[in-house]
Amino acid sequence: MPLSAEITSVDTLQVRPAAEAFSGELAAGAAGDAAATAVSWADVPLNSIATIVSVILLILYLGRLVHVFPYVFGSILRWKEAVNLEGSMGLIRDRGASAAVLVVPAALLASRYGLYAPDLINELPAWMQTLAVFAALLAYILLRRILTRAALPRKINHDLYQTADRAGYNFFIVAVLACGAAAGCLSIMGAEDLTIRNILYYILLFFFLVFLVRRTQILSNGCSQFTAFLYLCGLELFPAALLIASAILL
Repeated sequence: MPLSAEITSVDTLQVRPAAEAFSGELAAGAAGDAAATAVSWADVPLNSIATIVSVILLILYLGRLVHVFPYVFGSILRWKEAVNLEGSMGLIRDRGASAAVLVVPAALLASRYGLYAPDLINELPAWMQTLAVFAALLAYILLRRILTRAALPRKINHDLYQTADRAGYNFFIVAVLACGAAAGCLSIMGAEDLTIRNILYYILLFFFLVFLVRRTQILSNGCSQFTAFLYLCGLELFPAALLIASAILL
């Protein structure tokens, strides 16, 4: 018998090159990993539910928001408007309700576009990340309240001190609405998330700086500018610095 007949052909063993043999397994593994990790923000049920709840609340409180918005916006342009707003209990109630309703949308915006995204939060399960951002926002608000109460001055008029503190609600309302409008328009235009995030940072920085100026102007009517600056450092810059530091270091 010919020798060739006794030798099994290499082709019958169906031996494939190494690259071809492993390409299928590697591709399948990579696809599985991508499917496991690439969970978009909108795919998380909690985010969708929170968004729907936020829209419903905004619709229910739209009348109050529309009523108080001209006065709130006016206080951003002139510090005296913030003082005038405090003279109406109805406006104070509408402003407080509007600010409370916008806390959840603010947390959703921060979570959606990574405005506050320390590594500690990014390592959490997807459904917990928005909750963590919401908790961080509440912690920041609570810290401001504690510092404001602890630093209650004896020499400055109490009503003036409260007016300067509550001016933060005015800027919070306008800043959240401006960020929401900007994010919505940019998304419709097809802007990338990174671009939207950077623009939102600029918007927040702008309103925060103007708020610092307006609060200083209000406090300066009851104390020296140096004292007003010291209050500003302790009541506004310190909590903001802690928030930024936690986003960088955690």
